[in-house]
Amino acid sequence: MVAPDRRSLVLAIAASLSACGGGQSFPDAGASDAARVDAAVGAVDASADGALADGALDASAADASAADASVADASSADASAPDAMPDAAPDAMPDAHPDAHPDAAPDAMPTTCIAQIFGDYIVLTDGRLQHYGGQIVMNAATAAPLDNIAEVVDQQWASCARRTDSSVWCWAKAAGVGLSGALGNGDAAGSATTAYAATPVQLAGGGTLGDALALQRGGQGFYPVPMCAIRADHTLWCWGAKTDGNLMQTGHDEGYPVQIKATPSTALTSVTQVSVAYREACVLAGGVVSCWGANIRGGLAQGDTTARLYPTPILNPPAGVTAIAAGQDGNYALAADHRVYAWGASGALGEGTATNQWTICNANYCQQTPTAVMTSAGVPLDDVSALVSEYLAACAVRGDGTVWCWGLGTGSNGYAQPLVFGGAPVAGVLGLASFATSGYDGTYYIKANHHYLRGSYDATVAVCGM
Repeated sequence: MVAPDRRSLVLAIAASLSACGGGQSFPDAGASDAARVDAAVGAVDASADGALADGALDASAADASAADASVADASSADASAPDAMPDAAPDAMPDAHPDAHPDAAPDAMPTTCIAQIFGDYIVLTDGRLQHYGGQIVMNAATAAPLDNIAEVVDQQWASCARRTDSSVWCWAKAAGVGLSGALGNGDAAGSATTAYAATPVQLAGGGTLGDALALQRGGQGFYPVPMCAIRADHTLWCWGAKTDGNLMQTGHDEGYPVQIKATPSTALTSVTQVSVAYREACVLAGGVVSCWGANIRGGLAQGDTTARLYPTPILNPPAGVTAIAAGQDGNYALAADHRVYAWGASGALGEGTATNQWTICNANYCQQTPTAVMTSAGVPLDDVSALVSEYLAACAVRGDGTVWCWGLGTGSNGYAQPLVFGGAPVAGVLGLASFATSGYDGTYYIKANHHYLRGSYDATVAVCGM
């Protein structure tokens, strides 16, 4: 797969959002992807005022207890809707975006400011959902912008959103690309004719998926992975690519949502969180962490590398897990002691193995049951409030507002290391929105001074109107 020209796209969105007051800083255009990923990233304009509204963070990036509450109570999740944003700052600049509403009042909040961040997507203060490349996601039936966004999940060629009415809508990011059923429209083999045109997810028996409490945490920008939704009865339904781990449990791609089973004859129930990667997926159900999939490098935490078709409780689980995150061959849990525990391929676990070992798995190079992420030998990463992973790395926010990362592309020495910029740790971070490595994307976070950063390019844009 050839990476898109993301630097030029980021430059475009940064320019369109400059009216919000954020500075932009990009590395030398000649720098390699690896250099950009490993580059220090971080602190930006510390002079902005105001406090971040409760709805400004994606539930997958906020404190785990709040995320769990949003799953248990859909109305709580809906608190992140764009209409929860407070009034614009008095010095907000008028809208300069070409898509701005022409009849906006001169003193109105700029419609191009950021209300929420979901990885590659932002919700603007007028409710529109925009990809970082500038594309507005449209309702395919009405040709109006898709609005009332509660959360967004992304994969290689498609994305889905849960709206505040609990419906789920999906769209292709490129026309003519095979989507493996990711749109949930019944077509498991076809492609879309129009990009960024959202349609509601259909049910095989008729009607649409309209009772979603939450979508899967994280995403997998490198590969097509299943799209999953937790429904009102806390069952789990997924559609799209079966992947290497046969995560759909059917042996093939699925164009409609199918219910994930706990055993061949019983449904998986009591699900409050789900995180999906290419080879494995994990759920938090009834307070228990269970995983299923390929288990090539011990990612199911069973003490072996035998695949499982059905969710299996991990061995030696940490007590009181509040959040889970699945990555490529490495999975993570945030426990009640505010520490992160990891299992799977060494090099992505932050347990001290500096060399990434993706092709072999033995006693030296895999952790087949949970082990604590460390900052140095014998010193665990603690006081963690938020956790996110994607592909071969992970990041966490600590209570002091610093971000700590480990794994491929983070510059890690095998342990969790603070994200730094200008020789100083990034501070004042309220929550992570998304993370990816190896030249794609970067760390997105919201700071106390209302900025976010796409780490691969050191680009910062203000989150204004707070």
